[in-house]
Amino acid sequence: MATLYPVSTRAQSEFNDLFPLSIKRMLDDQMADPELIKEVEDCIKKKKCKYSWKEVEGVDIIHEFGKILVPKAARQRVLEWYHKMLVHPGRERMYQTIRLIFTWQGLKSDCERFCKYCKTCQISKKHNKKTYGLLPEKKGEITKWSRVNIDLWEIGRAHV
Repeated sequence: MATLYPVSTRAQSEFNDLFPLSIKRMLDDQMADPELIKEVEDCIKKKKCKYSWKEVEGVDIIHEFGKILVPKAARQRVLEWYHKMLVHPGRERMYQTIRLIFTWQGLKSDCERFCKYCKTCQISKKHNKKTYGLLPEKKGEITKWSRVNIDLWEIGRAHV
């Protein structure tokens, strides 16, 4: 029986190569990071390991405490993608969203730094400062017609 949607198509593989957070690209970046591979192998040998290999979308990828471990080469790409897709969310929301799936050492400080240097975020950031320069409300008179002002205008020589 033929399926309506083939599991792997050329368009899908091209999309995965272009998609900044594709699992295949993430695995390639993990394998290209020798420090990461050495740290993971040493940890697995000691049997007290925070790292594990888990299958995601048919690809075995390194996880740290159940979250995908992002190598240095892919961190900027992850930050840019989330920042763009969440439409300049601010540092805390961006951090909370990324940490649901991904992790790396210094994730929170990277989110703060990324938002700090984003011009759009700085312009639209909420300020909790009190606005100065506004005058207090003017209080009305207590008794009506207690004081009457008349303006006199001179029209020609006659006073009105």
